[in-house]
Amino acid sequence: MTSLSDLQLTRIAAELDAISKEKDVLFISSSGNINSMYEKMAHTPYPNYFSDDATRILPPGENFLGITVGSVATKSENGALGGLNHPSPFSRCGPGSFGTLKPEIVVDGGNDRVDV
Repeated sequence: MTSLSDLQLTRIAAELDAISKEKDVLFISSSGNINSMYEKMAHTPYPNYFSDDATRILPPGENFLGITVGSVATKSENGALGGLNHPSPFSRCGPGSFGTLKPEIVVDGGNDRVDV
């Protein structure tokens, strides 16, 4: 897995931006999922682990000319980790490279829960 640089785009993100300019197309990318969410929660509770650089969006989501889509929880029940309309516990977040606001949009991606 590639960690984002604050001062450099990944090669694939730069390539998508170049193709966007050349072909006048828009690329839409997922912000990605945090595969090690439960491991992270053992040390840092939700939502504090989002401040860890390892939970930042995955390439090519940091491209400048594309749209990156993240996930929010639109349901919250007893024991749910994510609050209503807060980031889904497994969704990655920004910032993108150079401090850009990422993801630009979010959609319902679900929630997760812990046993109470």
